Amino acid sequence: MRSRGMVGVTAFILAAVATMAIFLYLHGVKHSADTGGAQVSVIVSKKDLPAGTSMDTVISQGDLTTETIGAKTEVTGAITSVVQLKGRVTSTPILAGEQIPLQARMMTISDIYDALTAQDRPYKRAVSPTVALDILHDEAGQGKLDKDLLDIFVSKRIYVPMAAR
Repeated sequence: MRSRGMVGVTAFILAAVATMAIFLYLHGVKHSADTGGAQVSVIVSKKDLPAGTSMDTVISQGDLTTETIGAKTEVTGAITSVVQLKGRVTSTPILAGEQIPLQARMMTISDIYDALTAQDRPYKRAVSPTVALDILHDEAGQGKLDKDLLDIFVSKRIYVPMAAR
């Protein structure tokens, strides 16, 4: 009878150790899945922002926040600093909690170029494409525009009308 008792106690201890090991393993897997391993900080909006919203106003009202997320869930080209938004206007709607996407950053470059070179604006004179590109490069140098996207915009001559390409 005594050896049966020892076998029962040993089986109980082994079962407890195995349960604890499984619990710790699953906790580690869940943590890795939640964080994606490495962490990054991105800027997100606290509320929905319609297209045409001044980012300076949004910044001054405190409508942006920094969120730490798993690196695997970061949107390519997401905004990581409020400095990147100063002096900008949203060209596409931004939803609350949404990372500011690459497409919005691309449209910002196109919109600025168009605003600078458009001939149909009664409130200002158009500038030449060369001057417009110089202005865009200055803005990128100050961190207000994505320099890599601007380099693609220029090297691929995206600013040139389709018929002329």
